[in-house]
Amino acid sequence: MRYLIIALLVASPQAEKVSFDDKVLATLPEGVTAKDVTFYKDGRQVAYRAMGNGKMYVCVNNTKHPEYPVIAEGLGWSNSGKLAYRVANGAMGFVVIGGQPGPSFQSVGMPSFSPDGNKFAYECNRGVGARTDASAWSMNVNGQKGADWASCGKAFWSGDSATVGHYVRIGKPGTATRPFHTVDAMVIGGKMLGEFEHVSNPYFAPKGARWAYKTNTPPSWTMVVDGKAQETAEDLGEAVWSPDGKSVAYKAGARGKYSVVVDGKKGKVYPDVGDPGFSPDGKTVAYVAKAENNAGEFVVYGDKQTEVFSRIYPPVFSADGQHMAYAARGENGKYMVVLDDKRGPAEFEAVGPIQISPDGAHVAFAGQWNFRWTCVIDSGRSSLNDIMLTPVWGPDSKKVAYAGQNLGKWFVEVNYRRGDDYDEVLTPPVFSADGRKCACGVRRGPDLLWKVVPVID
Repeated sequence: MRYLIIALLVASPQAEKVSFDDKVLATLPEGVTAKDVTFYKDGRQVAYRAMGNGKMYVCVNNTKHPEYPVIAEGLGWSNSGKLAYRVANGAMGFVVIGGQPGPSFQSVGMPSFSPDGNKFAYECNRGVGARTDASAWSMNVNGQKGADWASCGKAFWSGDSATVGHYVRIGKPGTATRPFHTVDAMVIGGKMLGEFEHVSNPYFAPKGARWAYKTNTPPSWTMVVDGKAQETAEDLGEAVWSPDGKSVAYKAGARGKYSVVVDGKKGKVYPDVGDPGFSPDGKTVAYVAKAENNAGEFVVYGDKQTEVFSRIYPPVFSADGQHMAYAARGENGKYMVVLDDKRGPAEFEAVGPIQISPDGAHVAFAGQWNFRWTCVIDSGRSSLNDIMLTPVWGPDSKKVAYAGQNLGKWFVEVNYRRGDDYDEVLTPPVFSADGRKCACGVRRGPDLLWKVVPVID
């Protein structure tokens, strides 16, 4: 008997929409190998790619989809609960969305869903003929094939789910002085914008309809925001939007003179800066900056800055935007976590993503100590384990749940109280709205379960 599972973690959904009932969602058949196991975020569906008897198929819970010669790696859920995957059937391929096969092409990309989960888009290739074939690729949006291009980039959706954007490569005929070549352009909502040597993927705001992208005319890059050129520099970072979609920030500069641009206004110049991030309320921009003469690094947030350390990880904010934390390397060469300028112990070789409690008073993170991992809650620690995943806070700011693995066995703990052993924990834990229950997706033997973990006050 063989069960091979590759986990795909999903983001924690809103607690009130999640099931908190123990249940076996699926049981792997005898002799079947399962890959790409992925739970839908509400804990009511699980899907996987199955291989057995020389055939491949997808199962959703215990419902078997049709068999095919090859099903490509990767399964994806939309926010409305539709499952997408790619099939190779002989020389052709197609996408299956919500159980419905799409049109056949020589190759297809993995669909991108709109934020509301009701629309999709993916790149597709009809097959390349001659070397100078400049019309092999197109974008399929909601089942409708678009214009033909030499190449298409991945599809991205606007925050309001109304518009899809992607870059394209355009073939140019050869001339007496220049052979056949290509240029890049951005396509937003089906409309092609200006041609450039290179362009980036589009950066859509998480809410609303705003967008940005980078264009390249060597040796410089230009940030284009809502169709208007903004900042030009030899080096530009990615555009980062505020959570409300009203502001955009990015790194810009060259040769040891960098700044962060916020809504078109350049900030103070430093030897180097990291990519910026917004507080949840969109009022504060924070980023790591290098001190002069290689003296170390510090965090710039608003018009303030922290103390200098030899190395700093990017900062994170609390949900209300009033508290900030970051990991920094202390004088002893070990890492600590700093919350609102209050240092924690500097004793870790590495630090995982920092989670600030809902009330902003506490931190939790995975810390590496003597090459093993522990969950740190303020100054407290769990036992040492081989693997420790990112912890999750309960709504009362008093409980933390986290998954780990030790000596081949997976488990979930809530405030250091360990639950049952599993063969694998496949999703992050999620708390109920009242904090009295915690659930996650796991595998035990052939069973894929949505498991409720005990929460004790």
